Amino acid sequence: MHLVFICVEAILMGAPYAISSLPPLLGQLMFWGGIVGLVLYPLWVLRDRLFEWLPGLPIPSPRDEWPDFDKWDQQREFRLWEAANLWANREPKMPLDRRATVAFRKLEKGINDKTLQVLRQDLREVIYDAYDKTHHGIQPKANPNWGVKRDELLSFASSIGEKPRFLYPKERV
Repeated sequence: MHLVFICVEAILMGAPYAISSLPPLLGQLMFWGGIVGLVLYPLWVLRDRLFEWLPGLPIPSPRDEWPDFDKWDQQREFRLWEAANLWANREPKMPLDRRATVAFRKLEKGINDKTLQVLRQDLREVIYDAYDKTHHGIQPKANPNWGVKRDELLSFASSIGEKPRFLYPKERV
């Protein structure tokens, strides 16, 4: 708004007078912009981590699409990406959104901690993961296409104290 007054002054009183008050204004803009940037930049960079620190996943808003629980209640095996989406109260789709990514990281942590057993498709993956872990100390990444049984997901959910709606029909409102 102050910049508008400077432009009006430049027209009415002449450019040299108005331009002389411009450097302090730009200095103030740069100062306050820097302060705002110092506060907002870490929040922007850590937005996924901040979302993980929140206690539990938020309830979807009315505009969010709920998964078709009737269809998924019949299924006994899930792919990890499907389980992550359903854990976040989303209809399974790729790529994972932010909430499903947080749920996928939980599942991946459970796999690495050996509290969640998955059905691996390929013996070669098991050998490579074991080799990387023993020789290089690298934690293997979870493959989104690995399978996981409903019973394993139930025991994992109870071990971390959560009740995802796709596993617990009584928790659905």
